[in-house]
Amino acid sequence: MPPKAGTKWKEFLHFLDYRVLPIAAIILLVAFAYFVAVSVGRAVEITKCPDNEDCRTNEAGLVLSFIEGVSVIIGLGIALATAYGIRKIANTQEEFETLRAKVEAVTKNQDSWEETVRRSYAQNQRSYEESLVAVKTDTAQQVAKLVQIIQLMQQATYEMLLRNYGQVYYFVNKVLELDASNRYALYLAGWVEIHYINNELDNAIKHLEELVKLDPEWHSARAGLGVALRRKAKDLQRQKDSNLTARINTYYDQAERHLRRALVADDRLTDPNQESYWGPLGGLYRDTKRFDKAIDAYEQGYGITPKSSYPVGNLATLYLWKAKEQGETHDWESGALNQARQAFEKTLAFANAELLRSPGDYFNLMDIAMAETALAKDTAAESLRTVLQLDNPTNLLRVSLDGWKFLSEHYPNQSDRDQKVHQQIQVAIDELNARIGNVDESPT
Repeated sequence: MPPKAGTKWKEFLHFLDYRVLPIAAIILLVAFAYFVAVSVGRAVEITKCPDNEDCRTNEAGLVLSFIEGVSVIIGLGIALATAYGIRKIANTQEEFETLRAKVEAVTKNQDSWEETVRRSYAQNQRSYEESLVAVKTDTAQQVAKLVQIIQLMQQATYEMLLRNYGQVYYFVNKVLELDASNRYALYLAGWVEIHYINNELDNAIKHLEELVKLDPEWHSARAGLGVALRRKAKDLQRQKDSNLTARINTYYDQAERHLRRALVADDRLTDPNQESYWGPLGGLYRDTKRFDKAIDAYEQGYGITPKSSYPVGNLATLYLWKAKEQGETHDWESGALNQARQAFEKTLAFANAELLRSPGDYFNLMDIAMAETALAKDTAAESLRTVLQLDNPTNLLRVSLDGWKFLSEHYPNQSDRDQKVHQQIQVAIDELNARIGNVDESPT
């Protein structure tokens, strides 16, 4: 393939630069030096020539020769200067072409940059618009979800006020499906699982433990966890398995720690049923045979909810334990037996008053049945049938069974009256066992 014209021109200029011009300049300098030397020599000879016609002729020839030489040298200089000028023009043209190429490249790059900027801007604009649409959509979805959660929690709260615990559980579980960390839903779910939903105690502990992790300073949640752990220990205790002793003690220890910590932070703390949390702590002390501490705890609760049958009813049975410990067996008008009698009378009055506000409440009805039994009321059997006709969860029946067993263990058994009371107590224990489906629970 023949070389391009531009390549030949560059080769010629390179040859002119490095070969012709340097040699021509050297030759010109040498010629000029030689000419000057010859001219000077002849001029010296002429100065020595006598003033005659031949000398004048030689002098005229010298001048003409000098002029001719100078002309030749000037011609060569002009030629050399022309060649140099041509080279400079070529260099200038080459530099101009390079500069023009750079300018064209810059212009092209600028056009490309502007196009890139326009393309990037358009892409960013699309991205921004898509993100904005996504944010709007996500926000709308979040708002709709939040509204749904609020509505469900309102329904759960309303059902809680009506003591429709199955409905409460339904709505809070719907909330937890939407927001697994909803604190109020976790609290209500745990509380309902402890008392009103069968076989959900482990879930109650799980929900309340999660809630305590989320909010360690929510004292009601911590106290609720203590109640659940105490109930777990009690369930294991009913199995009467010595291999479970260590686990039972661990649950009781954890329950006591949570309850005490919550009550130290707020000693007037109450549960969703508006009962003092001193009650569950008193029950824990009773479960673990620390009866004096149990009395102190229930008396604290009685001071906070003085019109509630819950703390005073438990105090009544504990005063029976105290009377038995002190050897009191028959005088209901003095000592611990008198305290027990007065506490049962208050229990009956408070439970009947509370029943007017919440008809059909299991705890009030059971308190009435137990107080009437302890006071040897003729209406005791009918009151017991009334409460047991309700559709009660086994969780509550087991709690009541423990209470009736404690009453049987510590109620005096000296007079015919006392024996009739014991017979009624045994009827209650048998009926509860039958409904729980565990006949082996009754004492022998």
